Amino acid sequence: MSMRRAEERLEGILKFQRRKWSRILVILFAIAGMASLFHEPVQAFTAWSKENGVFVNNTGSTIVGATKKGIDVSRYQGTIDWDTVKTTDVEFVIIRCGYGSDLTSQDDPQWLNNVEACERLGIPYGVYLYSYADTTAKAKSEAAHVLRLIQGRKLSYPVYYDIEDDSLLSLSVTAHAQIAKTFCDTIEAAGYETGIHSFRNWFNTKLTDSFFDTKTRWVAEYASTCTYQGTYGMWQCTDSGSVDGISTKVDINFLMTEAPSKVNLKVQSTAYNKQKLTWGKASGATGYEIYRSTSQDGTYQKIKTVGSSTRTLTVTAVTGRTYYYRVRAYITSTSGNVYGAYSTIRGGKSTLSKPALKSVKRSSSNKVTLKWKKVSGASGYVIYYSKKKNSGYKKLTTIKKGSVVSCKVKGKKGTKYYYRIKAYRKAGGVTSYSSYSNTK
Repeated sequence: MSMRRAEERLEGILKFQRRKWSRILVILFAIAGMASLFHEPVQAFTAWSKENGVFVNNTGSTIVGATKKGIDVSRYQGTIDWDTVKTTDVEFVIIRCGYGSDLTSQDDPQWLNNVEACERLGIPYGVYLYSYADTTAKAKSEAAHVLRLIQGRKLSYPVYYDIEDDSLLSLSVTAHAQIAKTFCDTIEAAGYETGIHSFRNWFNTKLTDSFFDTKTRWVAEYASTCTYQGTYGMWQCTDSGSVDGISTKVDINFLMTEAPSKVNLKVQSTAYNKQKLTWGKASGATGYEIYRSTSQDGTYQKIKTVGSSTRTLTVTAVTGRTYYYRVRAYITSTSGNVYGAYSTIRGGKSTLSKPALKSVKRSSSNKVTLKWKKVSGASGYVIYYSKKKNSGYKKLTTIKKGSVVSCKVKGKKGTKYYYRIKAYRKAGGVTSYSSYSNTK
């Protein structure tokens, strides 16, 4: 796509956004008018600003995890009055240095003005380059483009690789990763930190290689909340923001408390009514939430919240019933908890230990006495017999007390019988059985 077409596409997006926000403002004014009719004043707030110590979105709701407000700028914002911007609530800036390969004609015309003003005023900044690279060779040239412009500069934020142009849609997931890795490796070799910028949909469908998990993500989603489920460090929430000192609309961004990583979960039965959960560490986590369901696709209930130093939990379970578990880490920020993704669901079922049949002794011509080792948690035992050692077993009798560990049974005189036992437990409307004991 030519730069002219890219500019036209961007202008179209801006016009669409302006029309959309105009309609939204009309609706908001109408709602405010209706509220006044009922003498219920609408609470005033400024969208995408700090209210009562927390950042709020365009509906006045708290942006959970937001820690700083920033903007990103390019030639499209024209000449910026940075001295005025300095007096606003903008705390950082991401500046476009250019687009495409290492050609001076593709430097952003406002790059030098913007970066020198930020340095003069002490405004922390990072940079981004709009990419057209569809080969690793072009990615190297784009990296050289950035390094030429930032040489001698002191960045407070990463160099972001902006991957979003329609001309790159046909690239495979692997190709995207190879190209981005080439760019990032070249920038990092010069001592700078890197990140990836794109829209949520691209991160969900195109930029899915594991390589991107190693880079901080700057996610663009123009909505009241960011719905991207992966980890990200910055959110571009709108391209229609207003900032004193900038005569055009501008992109608003929030530095986010990055969600903790997904943990691995293991479930192990440790007793007839106990299960032990163990999970990995999520770096920086404040704690973990544990959820359980009796159906893999059912409703999960939170059963416990533990601190960051706890990564095991023993829970009570009904013997024989399968439970499903998942765990997620969270980090507590000033605006609420930021949650990581849920672990993979793991199932587990607690079972009775199998009995140990200790002895079978003849007590008369047609009776034998069986003795076995008591099974913890058993409600009773079921005795089975057969005339064959390895098949044909039938239930002979049921012992209805778990404390009973011996039994006399009758048989036909002169016939050889084989015996084995199962323990059982009744609890929570479930009757469960152990495995067969040894055979005697």
